[in-house]
Amino acid sequence: MSIWKFCSLVVVTGSLVEPLIGCSQRELNLGTALSADTASYQSGVGGYAGTVDGLITSSGGGTGGNDFTSNSTLIMLNTASNYEAEALIRWDGISLPAGATVTSAQVSLTFEDYAGGHDMRAYYVKSAWDTNARWVPRTSTQNWATPGAKGVGTDITSSTPAFSDTNWTAAGVQTRQYSLDPTVVQGWVNTPSTDQGIVFTNSVANKQLGSTRPDTQRSPTGRS
Repeated sequence: MSIWKFCSLVVVTGSLVEPLIGCSQRELNLGTALSADTASYQSGVGGYAGTVDGLITSSGGGTGGNDFTSNSTLIMLNTASNYEAEALIRWDGISLPAGATVTSAQVSLTFEDYAGGHDMRAYYVKSAWDTNARWVPRTSTQNWATPGAKGVGTDITSSTPAFSDTNWTAAGVQTRQYSLDPTVVQGWVNTPSTDQGIVFTNSVANKQLGSTRPDTQRSPTGRS
């Protein structure tokens, strides 16, 4: 299963301390106001450039491998060659007006699926990571509690996925939206150090879900 290296985060807020004037045209810090209470975060749009995404893999043995620079990533459990690949996505620099309360949040992702039959699961990441992350290490000096960011309560917040999707029919390139827990996203806004994003897994063996980043419109976006 491959996931395009682009996405957006959309966050809907309510009960602002001060109402926005002409908000449909106003930028909310690094995001763009879609309405009085909606902000979207997509790298390359509205001055935002905070999306960090890539893959970590157990391929090659040792501490594993990664790729945070190319135009593709991969979500796969390969039992034939005995390796896994997972995708990591995070939105740095999420900022909302003072007093704003997140009431809903949605992530928009574009996938490339030519195999079908995937079981894609996404988990909120708890441990801090950077682009040095691999299957074993999460930074240049620290390791995941369990390789592959699989430690429940340490690497990820819960064994319950943030969202999951088993409806894959080998339909090629497609964009899908998933809801996020508003409380979690509010935490990202209030305490940026907790904004460690999401890790994606594919539990069905030998099914490749792949991705690429051909243009800005297909970059991961988020709304709040």
